[in-house]
Amino acid sequence: MIQIENQTVIFTGNESKDVTFSTVFLGPPSISAYAINNNAEIFVSNLTTSGCTLNTSAPITGQVRIVAVRG
Repeated sequence: MIQIENQTVIFTGNESKDVTFSTVFLGPPSISAYAINNNAEIFVSNLTTSGCTLNTSAPITGQVRIVAVRG
């Protein structure tokens, strides 16, 4: 079974944001994340089957797009 979830996360001058997936994955998913119209690097921490924390290389205001895939 392949599980996929897409989300857009809004940052407002912060360097991290907790994300909760809309469904629980069967195991920890692979995450792809990028900032829209922003040059900040994005990295993931605290990855679980139900969510993760997105971190940025500097405070940003804008959108970060994530795709979580398991399977």
